[in-house]
Amino acid sequence: MRIEGSGYEAEGDDSPDTKTLIFIKQEFVCRNPQCANYGRVVETAKTQLN
Repeated sequence: MRIEGSGYEAEGDDSPDTKTLIFIKQEFVCRNPQCANYGRVVETAKTQLN
């Protein structure tokens, strides 16, 4: 698989009373032309950065 797209996401930034958490989201696609999922998003990973 390879990373096809990525972006950042924030949680908890709606209120000054909660800690803001930053995540990176990465979409993985199958890169094998013989795979049934070729070119499709197979998995999405969300990793906390702070």
